[in-house]
Amino acid sequence: MSIAEEILVASVTFFGATLSMLGSFFIISNIMRRKKYKRGSYHRLLLGLSFCDSVSSVGWFIAPMAPPKDTSPRLLSIGTTASCTANGVLLQFGIGFSLYNACLSIFYWLTICYNIRKRDMIWRESLMHLCSLGFAMGSAMAPIPLNMYNELTVGVGCWLLDFPENCHRNPNVDCIRGGSNRIITPFLGYLLAGLPGLVCFVIVAACNAVIYRASRQLNQRMRRYSITSVGTDRHQQDQQAKRTALIASQAMCYVLVFLNSFLWQVLVKVLSDFNVIRRDNETSWTALILLAQLFSSSAGFGFLLTYIRPRYLRFRDRNFSRAQAILFALTSSKEQRLSRAQSVNAGSDSSDSLDLSKDAHRRPLSVGRQSNRRSKQDVIGVPRRGLECCRWLSAIHASNDNVVLVVSLLPKILCGLKRDIQDASLRTIRQRVIMIKTSSRNFFAILHVEGKV
Repeated sequence: MSIAEEILVASVTFFGATLSMLGSFFIISNIMRRKKYKRGSYHRLLLGLSFCDSVSSVGWFIAPMAPPKDTSPRLLSIGTTASCTANGVLLQFGIGFSLYNACLSIFYWLTICYNIRKRDMIWRESLMHLCSLGFAMGSAMAPIPLNMYNELTVGVGCWLLDFPENCHRNPNVDCIRGGSNRIITPFLGYLLAGLPGLVCFVIVAACNAVIYRASRQLNQRMRRYSITSVGTDRHQQDQQAKRTALIASQAMCYVLVFLNSFLWQVLVKVLSDFNVIRRDNETSWTALILLAQLFSSSAGFGFLLTYIRPRYLRFRDRNFSRAQAILFALTSSKEQRLSRAQSVNAGSDSSDSLDLSKDAHRRPLSVGRQSNRRSKQDVIGVPRRGLECCRWLSAIHASNDNVVLVVSLLPKILCGLKRDIQDASLRTIRQRVIMIKTSSRNFFAILHVEGKV
């Protein structure tokens, strides 16, 4: 490469690694700010994926400077043998990124196709963490005693290679580092990274094919069922179909980000191993090398965009512009997102309309001086369906025949309370008692405020 091309490749690598580190650190901080009981298997798997990607991003950031300056022909190489080894360890640890992608696909497959409960997912999740982190750490440390971390001949950085290049193939050249075993050396990179990456690719492709098929079948059943169903059952079935379609599309986005960050670097590695790309003809392949360096080093940023996608879609559904939706999805806390969504709904609805936004069930009711005294119980005990029933009662003041309206709403209220009592997530008697008391108190509080009691 010429000096300008080397600087361009190094700049692209710095830029992609910086974006990836920012994306991974944002996801990690966002998940860690969640309360412990709100972190599910999805969040913990995504936390492990972001951790592996952040470690790999640090490796990509120092890659142009890590090779030993005494033996490297690169312009920006200012490192030593130790820095080259450290760079190789960081990059190899990034194999955990691919493994966690496979684990995420398996999680989506179990969630959508088999509806696995949280308690049944615990041991499966533990096995996923053990395999992903264990293999990533072991594969990163194993080549150190063999002195296998050396400068790459194509691209920038250090990874699994002998020094001098291809000394294991030439009996007249002594290997200074690596190449001690002429059988294992050519295949070590494929054993520690290529084969696991291929297995992860097969798992990801198979899981998402099954997820797409299950989602399509569910939507077809919902369309057939909606013809003969009316009322609440039809609405619940439609909501379930939309939720399944959203999960399937989210899983597909994660897969596309993974493939985009994985395939380019694999293509460069295969072409260099077959001597298609060599150091003396890198100039002809500069575009491919740039794409490989950019997408491989910026995988964390792609995952950040996928992570905030559900928030972005919720803001877009509430008539925010694209720029506002992206900004609020990145910078807003949960309370700020709810208040902004509520303000938009308040501006678009009339004064006597019902508050039926997606997050309405998470906003506790508070009336008069009693709000501070029972705010904690409201947050803990007010269930979704019971709170929606109470909010339906806010339409009483819009009717002249109040008694008829209350009587017409009583079946919905009782049905909502019955479903709340049977809610599987409320496992203790104390929580159920708080739930019933709070729902009943809010019911009469609304009637009192409206002047009906």
